[in-house]
Amino acid sequence: MKEKSSVFIRIHEYRQVLDVVDALKKQLVEVRGTLNDINDLRTREDEDLQKWQSKIDEIEQNVLAVDQTLFEPDEKR
Repeated sequence: MKEKSSVFIRIHEYRQVLDVVDALKKQLVEVRGTLNDINDLRTREDEDLQKWQSKIDEIEQNVLAVDQTLFEPDEKR
């Protein structure tokens, strides 16, 4: 079993460590917020791409219908 031992650190160094830890916490909050913003943007982009794909499919179907109507033999009309 390991024995607990005391660690002594100068108050000045301890305060520096606390400052660094605080700065890291603030940066982590900012990074997490940025990551959330990026994920939201990606979701909106995916939704927009899906809408565009649907519109392109719809236009393609319309073009095919026009093409068939224009070029079908006269006896079928």
